[in-house]
Amino acid sequence: MTWLQLGLHQKPCGVLNVEGYYDALMSLTSHAVAEGFLPAAHRELVIVEDNPQQLLSQLAAAALPTEGKWLTTKER
Repeated sequence: MTWLQLGLHQKPCGVLNVEGYYDALMSLTSHAVAEGFLPAAHRELVIVEDNPQQLLSQLAAAALPTEGKWLTTKER
């Protein structure tokens, strides 16, 4: 996700959330968006699924992210 935010790659990101294991992480990212720490568009770049086949299908069909770099070269 960080590499995507920095523009180091343009690939979709996925989380296999088996039995809700990553629910707290997804809640944290939603909270970060609500507090203005994370752009909503960046949170939406992560595909979350609890079924491996569905996750792989969604990753294969995902459009390449169009969100620009979060930081400029001078800010890194």
